[in-house]
Amino acid sequence: MIKIIISYWCGIICPFCYIGEQRMKNLMKELNIFDKFEFKLLNFKLDPNSPKQRKLNIVELLAKKYNKSIDDARNSVNYINELGKAEGIDFKYEHV
Repeated sequence: MIKIIISYWCGIICPFCYIGEQRMKNLMKELNIFDKFEFKLLNFKLDPNSPKQRKLNIVELLAKKYNKSIDDARNSVNYINELGKAEGIDFKYEHV
């Protein structure tokens, strides 16, 4: 069987990229067409200058990067966790 190749860019640490990828695959499974496709992940770095190790946790990092309060950043992390959960992903994004 000939498969349709889907090539897509994804930031390997981006939770929204991962959620979108999972949504696409879940929908294809729901429509019973998943096996007709081959997936080719093309990786990119969201922030090529980011250090390999950082001093801030993800909540602090998001607060600083996007000029948010700690509470707003924590809400963003919880939102990411909930989006993932809806797609069958057990994110614990606060521990990234």
